[in-house]
Amino acid sequence: MTVSYNLHSRSGGSLMLTLPDPSRIPIPAVREAVEKFAKRAAQHRDARAALSAADSAVHRARGVIDAEAADAAEDGGAVPAKKLVKKLRAAQDALDEARIEFDARDTALRKAHGRVIEAIQHHAPAWRAEALAHADAEILRVTTAREMLRKAGGDLDESLSTLGLLDRLTDGLKVRGLSEPRIDRVPALVAVDSSGMHVSVALDAIGSAIGEAMETLDVQRGAERSTPDVIVPVADEDQIDETPAPVSADLGDLTIGADDE
Repeated sequence: MTVSYNLHSRSGGSLMLTLPDPSRIPIPAVREAVEKFAKRAAQHRDARAALSAADSAVHRARGVIDAEAADAAEDGGAVPAKKLVKKLRAAQDALDEARIEFDARDTALRKAHGRVIEAIQHHAPAWRAEALAHADAEILRVTTAREMLRKAGGDLDESLSTLGLLDRLTDGLKVRGLSEPRIDRVPALVAVDSSGMHVSVALDAIGSAIGEAMETLDVQRGAERSTPDVIVPVADEDQIDETPAPVSADLGDLTIGADDE
């Protein structure tokens, strides 16, 4: 299972994060940083929703005020400008408060994102060692599963071929291309479908996956012994070339998701 975030701020910056579920991160400092980021993301989402609601409230207030002023003018009476301004000011004050809240949450989220990166970079050697050990264990599990599949596939093929044997000696073996079942009184196992071929293809594919994974681990271990971790600079807010689709109050877009894997 993984957690994935792709968040956009009012300034147009993008924050992306795709990591294992915190419960599966073996390094406490990294796990804590990711959990804190998740909390800040939730607060950011709530603040964004509040800002959007406040922005909509201002637009509604303007519409109501314009309608009331027009009605008063149409009747020839005095336009209650001061009263209407107070209504508008209340909505605008709420919008300003929501904007301040959102800006603060946005800053906190960016700091939390930076701390996740710093924690990963700092603890990369320890996490790498854990990942290598887990990968070794998982390769063994996949290899065991492949052997189980090989045996099960052989047993399945034997059972189906036995059915073919029985058909050819009794009711007749249905052969593709022939209109009538064939009875040839030959007591020999015979394949009745292509399921064995599919199992064979799957075994080959899994074998290739195991081989590639083992090669990757060899490379990773060589890199671990001979070269330091490479730290790729993360673009600052003003370096990110991504502009979210315009929405109310320039809030950008927010997507928070989870993949089970």
